[in-house]
Amino acid sequence: MTGTAGSNVFAMFEPKKRTGTPPVNMLVVVESYDTSDPDPLKHAVVGKMVRTGEPVRVTLREDKEAAARAKPRPELLDFAGVSGPHKSKVATPIGGTVRLDTVWPVTGKPGVFTAGWLATAVKDASKEMAFSAFARINRPTLPNVEKERIARLTIDILPTKDGKPIAQVVGAGE
Repeated sequence: MTGTAGSNVFAMFEPKKRTGTPPVNMLVVVESYDTSDPDPLKHAVVGKMVRTGEPVRVTLREDKEAAARAKPRPELLDFAGVSGPHKSKVATPIGGTVRLDTVWPVTGKPGVFTAGWLATAVKDASKEMAFSAFARINRPTLPNVEKERIARLTIDILPTKDGKPIAQVVGAGE
């Protein structure tokens, strides 16, 4: 392969990066589950974002890696305690808190999001509490890099019944 001087002939093989805001992770206090539609991709958890108190409605996106998983991803029916193979492990009652990973807003629908994964953070709000913090970390500008590179970091601190905190750090960036 040949190219012009200074060009990168391997550029076509580099993965394309998303532009815009990176996905976030969020904690949501569950107010209800909407599992009335027969299509599981339209099921939703409805509640308030822990960090801001903003009302949200979140659906799970299609699991495109399902065939490669040894165990299936828990779905919203599992968290609602309605049915599913993971029901007994992940059922999160009203008032409990769920963690949603790789969350994207739905364009044109304020407060509506899609998530790639869902996990139980707090089952019994009278015994446990979930906190969420958001940090924006600006990396130094590197030589020959035209724009500032930004990383985003979500830190969830989930105290246990015995009072010992569990810290979980999840990051995303460009």
